[in-house]
Amino acid sequence: ELLLEDTGSGTPAEIRPAYTTGGIFHHLVILEESDRYVMWVNNRGGSSSNAFVNREQRVESTDGLVWTNRVDTNQINSSPGYDYHFGFSTIISNGVNYEGWHESYYNTVNGMWVQYARYLTSPDGLIWTVVNSPILSSVRDVNVIAQGGLYHLWAAPDYDISNVGSQSSRYRTSAA
Repeated sequence: ELLLEDTGSGTPAEIRPAYTTGGIFHHLVILEESDRYVMWVNNRGGSSSNAFVNREQRVESTDGLVWTNRVDTNQINSSPGYDYHFGFSTIISNGVNYEGWHESYYNTVNGMWVQYARYLTSPDGLIWTVVNSPILSSVRDVNVIAQGGLYHLWAAPDYDISNVGSQSSRYRTSAA
């Protein structure tokens, strides 16, 4: 199924990446709130792997099909190919603030590419503050749930072919 957005024309249109040149989506996260759904989607665009911008956007929906109010967050990353954002892999709303686990990828000084996760918070889902970066290195596909006063975090290993490292999935807990 297509993700749709209301363009104001009366006909919903497919949500396309924010960039016309080389535009693709990375992660997307959807939360159900009391009267709406909220989605964060990462947009990557550029003409080559060494010239791109990543932009995290938030959109809303009342039915989960037609999405409106597409707004940029402050998570915009422009780089010459050495560090870029994949986007949020998990977002939790605690009723007052949002908590997010955001994944990035960077080239180390020795030429090894490493993916990592960092923890951010936001009062509105638009302006995010990095609390701890990185919280885990060499991980991807981070998933977090809050349950009984604990955060449970699972992550898949990520590594450069020049550094095999551990291939076991990671599980961590932390007090909420």
